[in-house]
Amino acid sequence: MSTPTRKFIVEYELPYTHVVRVGISSATPEEAIQKADSMFSDCTLWNDTPEVPLLYDDYEEDGDAGDVLEFKVVGEVGEWPDKDASVKSLENDRLAHRVCELLLAADTFGEPAARESALRTAMQLAGRVMQSHGGSGPPIQAVIGIEGGLVQWVCTSQPLDFVALDFDTETASPADLVDVQCADNGITSVYRFGSLSATVNPDWVSAIHRQADGQ
Repeated sequence: MSTPTRKFIVEYELPYTHVVRVGISSATPEEAIQKADSMFSDCTLWNDTPEVPLLYDDYEEDGDAGDVLEFKVVGEVGEWPDKDASVKSLENDRLAHRVCELLLAADTFGEPAARESALRTAMQLAGRVMQSHGGSGPPIQAVIGIEGGLVQWVCTSQPLDFVALDFDTETASPADLVDVQCADNGITSVYRFGSLSATVNPDWVSAIHRQADGQ
């Protein structure tokens, strides 16, 4: 009689260090460090500007890469759990790459049927990627910098476009104002505004949120 199989979750760990390098012009190394520290604090270190180019941003293995991996069982389950967001992200990257390959290949096909088949497959894969992005996931975390009662910057864990509405209009001239519809369908006046993009720095944003939660 054969032994029934069971479902085990097996893992291994490798230590990694997040390494970021930027270019900073300064008179001394100490001044360059001070500038980098200041830009990190106000969440502008990753803006990748001509003055401060982002040169490197990656995770490097920390420790001896020649060490023998140690595998361990971390759980036994009746059914496999849902895939983590990290795995889904890798799958989406592979699907997106395949979509690009199909679109490029379709342009070289002479037969209309082959071209149509490649385009149809590309559309199906693209739909899977978009559906995955539209599904439920962890909420976007944000840190908002305010000075003098005004939003100075927004830093988030994921790309985000935002609009800041300034309702403090007592001293504003009519030319500076525009009417907007509020969430309760009421109409009010705010300063003229535009859509802005947040700076993305998931590590720093997560650290601030953990500090706010007392962790």
